[in-house]
Amino acid sequence: MARECTSPWERLRSIKPGLSTTYYLDDETRGLELCVTATGAKAFYLYRRVQGRPRHLFIGRFPETKLAQAKVTCEEWNPLISRREDPTITRERSGLTLGRMFEIYLERHAKPHNKTWREDENQFERYLKPWKNRLIVDISKSDVAGLHVKIGQKHGQYAANRALALLSSIFNKASAWDLFTGNNPVKGIQKFREKSRERFLNADELHRLFAALKSTDKLFEDYFLLCLYTGARCGNVREMRWCDVDLESACWSIPETKSGRPLLVPLIPAAIELLQVRQSFVSGEWVFQGRFPGTHLQEPKSAWKRICDKACLDNVRIHDLRRTLGSWMASRGEGSPDRSNPWPFVPDIHNGL
Repeated sequence: MARECTSPWERLRSIKPGLSTTYYLDDETRGLELCVTATGAKAFYLYRRVQGRPRHLFIGRFPETKLAQAKVTCEEWNPLISRREDPTITRERSGLTLGRMFEIYLERHAKPHNKTWREDENQFERYLKPWKNRLIVDISKSDVAGLHVKIGQKHGQYAANRALALLSSIFNKASAWDLFTGNNPVKGIQKFREKSRERFLNADELHRLFAALKSTDKLFEDYFLLCLYTGARCGNVREMRWCDVDLESACWSIPETKSGRPLLVPLIPAAIELLQVRQSFVSGEWVFQGRFPGTHLQEPKSAWKRICDKACLDNVRIHDLRRTLGSWMASRGEGSPDRSNPWPFVPDIHNGL
């Protein structure tokens, strides 16, 4: 005579599979069921109407998940369902890390809407990566305030404020997408006061810059000169395509700027000469080709630092070349460039020095 199954575990294990998937309801816990497939696989589910729809909510596989554990899960989920909440979303929220939330942020928001989404990616990698595996529900305002100060001390106050803004945007989107129900821990944290930064290269500094550029790689020499000659954003210059350049008409058409609008940039004689020379030995889509085939030049900060060191230039960013053009034009009586319309005549600053 076969021994009678006395423990719940033995009784569940003894259930044989049928011809199709079968659900066995528990007599004690509301909605708890054991699903047995035709192949003999078993798993616990909670069967309830969730927000008006009948759902089988997966709890865990048997025997890895014990009956007692399944009962506890049902006791946690049933009150949520009574409040018309979806417990599977609640479970996703509780296990969502900052790294995973940033991936969602990139795919749903940054990449579709921000042309500069790679800047967000670089900021996260540089400043927020140590928190990649932290649960977003565990990040407190005190944690964020401490991180803000730490980044400010190590990388500067401007960088700390940008990291804070990115973190705030991530939490705002998590709330908007119903992936986070708490308060944004960034809210209320005071940013560092940023001083207005106006840095232009004077005539002597430009002489030193030109001398340093002549001794560097041709790719970087041409790139930085064109940033200066056009006054365009350095990212737009990196992405310059030959098909957008009309040397006969002396203009460059930028299909999309940071604001999302196209822009027509007149080319001064020095820029035209530079592009004509590059066109004689550079083939492919991009004016400034990247390291790998079919790519354009990436962020050249290390090359810029070497050039600035050689030219003895302090506290100069690539973006300051854009500011320098406007300053030079003003000194020549041309006025500040209007970047929403085609520019007036731009003097040849290289030959003008």
